[in-house]
Amino acid sequence: MGKRKNAIVQFLVFLTVVLILNVFASKWYSKWDLTEDKRFTLTPATIELLKGLEHDIYMRILLDVQDPPGFKRLRNATEELIREFQSYTPYLEYEFVDPNEGTTEEINTRRKNLAKDGIYPMSLFVRSGSERKEKIIYPWVIINEGSSKIPVNILENNPSFDQEQNLNNSIGQLEYKFTRTIKRLITQVKKNIVFLQGHGELSKQDLASLRYRLKDAYNTGFINLDSSGMIPKKIDAVIVAKPTRPFSEKHKFALDQFVMNGGKILWLIDKLAVDLDSLKGRASFVALPRDLNLEDMLFKYGVRIKDDLVLDLECTRIPQVTGQVGGKPQFEKFPWYYHVLATPSNTHPVVKNIDRVNLFFPSSIDTLKTKTQISKSILLHSSQHSRIAMSPTQISFDILRYAPQPDKFNFPNQALAVLLEGTFSSLYDGRISPEMKTALQKIGRNFLPHSEHKTKMLVVADGDFIRSYQSRKTGKIHDLGYNVWERTVFQGNRQFVLNAIDYMLDDSDILRARGKELKLRLLDVVRSKSERGQWQLINVLLPFLLFLVMGLAYHFIRKRKYV
Repeated sequence: MGKRKNAIVQFLVFLTVVLILNVFASKWYSKWDLTEDKRFTLTPATIELLKGLEHDIYMRILLDVQDPPGFKRLRNATEELIREFQSYTPYLEYEFVDPNEGTTEEINTRRKNLAKDGIYPMSLFVRSGSERKEKIIYPWVIINEGSSKIPVNILENNPSFDQEQNLNNSIGQLEYKFTRTIKRLITQVKKNIVFLQGHGELSKQDLASLRYRLKDAYNTGFINLDSSGMIPKKIDAVIVAKPTRPFSEKHKFALDQFVMNGGKILWLIDKLAVDLDSLKGRASFVALPRDLNLEDMLFKYGVRIKDDLVLDLECTRIPQVTGQVGGKPQFEKFPWYYHVLATPSNTHPVVKNIDRVNLFFPSSIDTLKTKTQISKSILLHSSQHSRIAMSPTQISFDILRYAPQPDKFNFPNQALAVLLEGTFSSLYDGRISPEMKTALQKIGRNFLPHSEHKTKMLVVADGDFIRSYQSRKTGKIHDLGYNVWERTVFQGNRQFVLNAIDYMLDDSDILRARGKELKLRLLDVVRSKSERGQWQLINVLLPFLLFLVMGLAYHFIRKRKYV
């Protein structure tokens, strides 16, 4: 009876301990991420955003597939991440929806409705036994907050990567894409971006595609410093897109004090006056530097755009007439070394895992030592096979007549885009004029010799990479990054400028989630084949041997205890 009572007491104590542990576990959630790349750990910015949610977020996942295996892995990773999100907020719900479910009429209606929201499927060919079937899948997640919704394409498709790398990058970018979208949905007050006008910059039509891409997350507009004088405090960023005329000291002072007050500037500068239109009806053209009167200002901030052109064997092509057939000209495309495919540095979250960026007649950039501490990150550079043509340089289509000589392309990795971060010194420190003081007094500001807080600038040695192309026949404005000669869209152009703007204006540091990298740990095929029998034997015998050893040990201990 005593033994029975003892057993009951022990059982009750065990139950009590389990209940107490469950109560503590429900209140204090904890885990250990032992992976090398910390793939199961959210960034601090993501956690802060999720904990601050006050309204319901609903996520519909359209990728409900079981094959092929790669997409099943993407589907499972998406669900795992959302469950991880749910551990930090009670305001997040999700469900899987199969767009290919129902009758043919229902499926077609659903696809039309999805297409209206910019959601398009992709086709895959999947083997089922000896058959090869086409499968339509939607790698999309629709995130709703109230009546607002934003679709998110969760599949990365970088042409320079294979399918496995693209899927791996897709999983690595899930946190950033979801967090950025949720923030856009819950943000009540948008930040303000203006495009500078008055110095021959790109027109409103040229900037239409970029403005369309920015409209959901930011307010955009235009500003002319002749009429506004100083830049208002409500402006968060200024984009200087390919100016062609000199800046007055008055305008430079307005931009300088904007930076000193914490403003951000994107300098997209064509240093040499040249484009393909310059060669129309000419045998050759001499490219000369533009006098923009910005050299001293950029020099003070830590960069110098050199008077040169970068040529690269990694480039896009242009069509040239190669003959006549039936009275009609025949065209063939040739590499045009001045239209560079710039390489992302891949070490900064702005450019990590993005496609190459198509730049047109770019110059090289030098970084300089500054009075204040400014970090300089090279975001884009030329390839290993690039060279420099110093100004004045003659440009002619004759270069296409001859095969390139790789040994002459011996100036690799020229900087083409540089991000500046830190405390900037004013160009006008110690030399402010009475007119400048008066301009500041009118708006109730004091002159700042250096920026009060850390701020950011981006300098790109090309302005045309954000230009929108409009078809002369149809009037259609193509997407950002469209190359009219290649007739294709370079996604890197869009990704680069949008990521850069997000990074510069997002104080919560959400873009850091783009830096997350999931390492591919692929099986060594040669070793797996040679050691196949050995590992099969280990997998079969080891469990049996462990079970046998445990049984003998148990028998030995029991025998010693009771004999």
